[in-house]
Amino acid sequence: ALAQSVRLGGFELVVERSIADTRSIPETLAETGEVKLEARELSRQMGELLMLRCDVNLHTDILDTPDIFWDEERFEKIYVACRTY
Repeated sequence: ALAQSVRLGGFELVVERSIADTRSIPETLAETGEVKLEARELSRQMGELLMLRCDVNLHTDILDTPDIFWDEERFEKIYVACRTY
């Protein structure tokens, strides 16, 4: 549970930074209809966002109950309680 929390916290931090760094792009696009970035810089930022999305999607298994609880069901209630705490 602690490892899951740490991993999720890491993802949250990276996503929050990414949103803060790129927030002006959709706002400017909505206001003016254009983005004042060179095509290369815009492509670079889009690539970073896609990599972040893939990274988060590939690690969604961290939210699953660990496999050990298939064999040790008696501990699952404790695990769930710790995870929700």
